[in-house]
Amino acid sequence: MIKSRATSHEPRATSHEPRATSHEPRATSHEPRATSHEPRATSHEPRATSHEPRATQHAGLDLLRALLILEGVFFHTSEIVAPTPASFFSNPHYNSYSIALTFRFFHLFRMELFFLISGFFSALIMERKGTEYFLENRRRRLFEPLLWGILLVNVPLYFFVKTVDPNAPASAYLVLHLWFLQSLLVISIVYVFYMPFFRRLERWSAGQLIVLALVLGIGSKAVSALGKIPDLAFLSGLAASVMHHIIFFAVGHLLYAKKIGLPRNSKKWLLLTTLVCTPLLLAYQYLVYKYQGVLGDLPFVYKAARHTSEQIVFLANAICISLLLFDTAKSMNDSRIEKLGGSVDFVIRSALVTYILHYPIIGLANHMLYDQQWESWQYFLIIATAGLVVPIMIYTAFKRFRLFRHMFGIKDSPESGTSARDADLSLPCAR
Repeated sequence: MIKSRATSHEPRATSHEPRATSHEPRATSHEPRATSHEPRATSHEPRATSHEPRATQHAGLDLLRALLILEGVFFHTSEIVAPTPASFFSNPHYNSYSIALTFRFFHLFRMELFFLISGFFSALIMERKGTEYFLENRRRRLFEPLLWGILLVNVPLYFFVKTVDPNAPASAYLVLHLWFLQSLLVISIVYVFYMPFFRRLERWSAGQLIVLALVLGIGSKAVSALGKIPDLAFLSGLAASVMHHIIFFAVGHLLYAKKIGLPRNSKKWLLLTTLVCTPLLLAYQYLVYKYQGVLGDLPFVYKAARHTSEQIVFLANAICISLLLFDTAKSMNDSRIEKLGGSVDFVIRSALVTYILHYPIIGLANHMLYDQQWESWQYFLIIATAGLVVPIMIYTAFKRFRLFRHMFGIKDSPESGTSARDADLSLPCAR
């Protein structure tokens, strides 16, 4: 009996085998479901990747820097019709205070804001890419456009101007309108070698930073005065520019390092300071235009007091406007700017080339139309249009050539990267 019972259990034990085996297909049946989820997971990966650049792109800052550079075309053209002494880049037939002061307003903060944004992105690149990449980036985006701009634009322009004005100094045409590339290149080198000092600035109080800014700002005026000595003109001009603009570069570094926006209550004080300082500076510039000879003949003490007070007001105004515009551009919705499509990318990528090439074009246009008796605004718009359209045509014609892109620091393709991670000038986006 026991034997038959034991034997009777065998089939039951065996009967479980199929049931256990029957679960295998069910387990296997889940495999396709799990596999069916793979494409979904994979389909999300591009989205996550596409959001990554947007989070760090700062398209508003990119566009702002391009517009700041392009405004230089209008500023330099306004100097042609401004009440200034006759030269290759001025026309005494026109003495328009309205045009001169309109674009002088933008010049009260234009380059200062540009250096502030450059400091912001320099800090970003150094943190994410390191020193070696940063220096290579500066070589491609600053040194090479500066070198080729001098060789292909400034040197030929100098020899042409010599045919009109034999007394034109060669030193004045060496860097000319490319001074900001030279100054930013020097500041970038200082930034690398004195990085510990810039990091110490992050722990300084607001009072200490203001004192440092005043020392550098007023000191830059004193150094620039040495430019009256012919042998020191080039070095004093470079040193003064570096001292003045490194203030704003450092502010940009601090804005990135602290990663904070402007408090809402501080904006009204910045705006109030701007509303007070801007009319004072424009009124001062009007007096400079109108009484150039008289102001130049003042005793040294009065000159020193005038330049010192003017520099203090200028620094306060430039910092306030720069912070307001920086905060506005940084908070722009990148997706809205991206909806504008290729037009924004075209402006950003062509701005530096347009700026480098515009200066000889407006000079030549002024030389060719010198004796035309038109209205000031009409003359201004014709020359400014030539200064924009001709360089853009050159850029459009030659951008497909790799050598041209290499010379002017244009990245190979718009898809190769984003401006915030790799750009300093953003003109073109550096990658």
